[in-house]
This record gives sequence, structure tokens and C-alpha cells, in this order.
Amino acid sequence: LRDDPDRWMDAFARLEREGSPFGEDTATAPLTQREKDVLRLIAAGLTAKEIADRLGITANTVVTHRKNLSAKLGIRSASGLSLYAMMNGII
Repeated sequence: LRDDPDRWMDAFARLEREGSPFGEDTATAPLTQREKDVLRLIAAGLTAKEIADRLGITANTVVTHRKNLSAKLGIRSASGLSLYAMMNGII
């Protein structure tokens, strides 16, 4: 995707249509409020430790929330999660 803007646009369009660039149906696995909180802070560029400090949880719990987000959304990268958050009104 890095060198091909058309592939980026296709990925954005798919994300908008399907909720995930991998075609996962996110309606069957809604995000919890805490997952949305973690997602917002991931999108803001914070580390797991910084997120943990802000939310009053452990860094391991943040990692668990991120794994759950990735599983529910089919998105593995922080940039992909950030894009999802932006396109779905979470940030």
C-alpha cells in the first residue's frame, strides 16, 4: 500500500463499506466502551504504558484490549486501527 495511492483508496472504500479492510462484519462484535477508549488513545499515538496510566489499568490489560480490537475488527496495525476509529466516528 505504501507506494500505491489507488490501493489506499480501495482500502478506504472497503473499510467504509464493510467496516474492515479485511471484510469482517463488525456489527456482530460491537466494541465495548473500554475498547473504544483504548482505540482513541491508540489513534492518538500513545504507548500501552501511557494508555494504561491514563485509564488506570495495567499495560497488560491494554495489550489484551488491543488484541480484542484486532480480533473483532480484523485490523492488526495501529495505523489501521486509527483509520477505523476515524472513519467510524470514534475519534
